[in-house]
Amino acid sequence: ETFRMERSFPAVARHYYNFRALYRRVDPDLESLRPLGDPTVLDEDGKAEVLSALPTTAPLNVLALLRRTAFLSMGELRKIDVATVRTLLTFDPQRNYAEHDTETAASFLDRLALPTRARQILVRVFCRADAHDETNLSAAELLSLLHSHFLGNPEGLALDAPDEPISDAFFSPIERQLAQLGVNVLLGGAVDDVEHARGDKLVVTANTGTFECDGLVIALNVGGVQQLFSRSRHLRADADLAKNIASLTTAPPFCVWRAFLDRSADPARPVYASVLGRPAAL
Repeated sequence: ETFRMERSFPAVARHYYNFRALYRRVDPDLESLRPLGDPTVLDEDGKAEVLSALPTTAPLNVLALLRRTAFLSMGELRKIDVATVRTLLTFDPQRNYAEHDTETAASFLDRLALPTRARQILVRVFCRADAHDETNLSAAELLSLLHSHFLGNPEGLALDAPDEPISDAFFSPIERQLAQLGVNVLLGGAVDDVEHARGDKLVVTANTGTFECDGLVIALNVGGVQQLFSRSRHLRADADLAKNIASLTTAPPFCVWRAFLDRSADPARPVYASVLGRPAAL
């Protein structure tokens, strides 16, 4: 039996409105998306906290969480820095980046003075930033993630996932739909160069041919976009853009561990859980 190996866990948060609107083009009623149940936090001793039925507006969601969580005692709560908490609750996008983008997330969290396990919950569950290094993430980015996923998220923490491989549920159908609209979908090719042609036209040279176009969207990983800029004199003509591209770095490496079992998983186990003291979500 053959099957397609997916790269990662394709969870779709309820507040990913743009992606869900795109998904509706191949599944208008989102019938292939199934709720994953409430997010769960586990510690190494087996203690579990299910993050269900939290209010979806700040500060009610924070107060409800602090009132019931088993991972933060009253004594630890008294030690939290009130001024830093106020920064969490009074989020403003422009002021946030103006005031906090030069501070690291690690420094901000140190000022907040959360105990270790509560800090892990904040970063991994409420910011969904477990693939980030706190020293390379700015405090402004951390606050934006927290606001987007929890404090300012009217949909709560709920996640959905396709009931079949994401390639079968979404990517293959959207590819067929594009083809029906006259789009040429070319896969497996490598772009070697981008140059300016007559007027406002661009010429893209790939190992599959040369293409003239009116516009170009470059959506590559960091290594790929840096290699393309290094090969394209036209792209490097914008010195500031080229400098920004050259300075990009990748997130820390991570591992996706897949376990193939000889029996069905326990249906009572949490579908999506964050394990404190461990480097990743399950």
